[in-house]
Amino acid sequence: FIGKRKHEIVNKKRYEKMGHIKMHLERLQKAEEWLSVLEGRALAIENMEQVIAVVVHAESSKDAMEQLMAQYNLKEEQAHAICHMRVRVYSSEERKKLYKEMDELKEQITELKKSIVTQRLLLEPAICDDSSRELAEAIHKAGEFEWYFGVTETPERLRELSIKRKLFYNIFDSDRNFIGYVGFHKDEQWYEVEIYIIKKYRRRGYAKESLTAILLEAFNGRIEGVTEVEFGKVTASVRKENHASRALMESCGFQQNKEIGLSLLFPTDNEEDEEQELGKFIDLVHYFITKEMFEEIKKGVD
Repeated sequence: FIGKRKHEIVNKKRYEKMGHIKMHLERLQKAEEWLSVLEGRALAIENMEQVIAVVVHAESSKDAMEQLMAQYNLKEEQAHAICHMRVRVYSSEERKKLYKEMDELKEQITELKKSIVTQRLLLEPAICDDSSRELAEAIHKAGEFEWYFGVTETPERLRELSIKRKLFYNIFDSDRNFIGYVGFHKDEQWYEVEIYIIKKYRRRGYAKESLTAILLEAFNGRIEGVTEVEFGKVTASVRKENHASRALMESCGFQQNKEIGLSLLFPTDNEEDEEQELGKFIDLVHYFITKEMFEEIKKGVD
């Protein structure tokens, strides 16, 4: 956990009552408890005859639970789930469904444990599309779809908008509000960072806090699946006229690569516009930061 001073490791107990940390712990606990229940069910299915014998011949549910816990080294919630499940033969299809749900839960728990916690924010791996709908609604409401993605907003594009991607994180504030996302995607050689904060949550320092936190994890080799060496340099591409984002990058230690001038061609949906028949060009500014540059900035903050 990252504590009061930016990115200083502290005891989580000091902050476990803060909304965003409490939300993270609750989600993790809920997933682990449900996985435990499913594992108990799976054991009951694999040992159906013995389990039925225990449940049927026990004097009470409590007695059955105690016998199951002793015989199969089960947790109380697992034994409880077995005693209250319908005792019957499960089809092969039902078994597949159960084991699939268990595998998905294990993956979810693994991802949740990769969450990044700062003083005010929770950066949670984007393992589902729940927040994508909130993001689409917020971008639509702010009228920023074309500004951010470079193409005209359409109902279909809004529906297809998804931040469920590897190395992407949903950002929640201390009141558990979804406020945006941040993440990396691989360009030709390096990892490029991408960040979006919902309009009503801007000008509070959340973007800088999120970006600094994810860079700290990356440059210290704590982003699972990507080595510290691969994060030797992180890049960012910002619209030339987006002065707020450019200021953000520079405040986090990014430097402009003046040797690279980027102009991307985005398709246009206006078939009557002859000047933009092939699309429209958007001028971008290219930024980069290395671990050494980041550490120099961090020294100044600390």
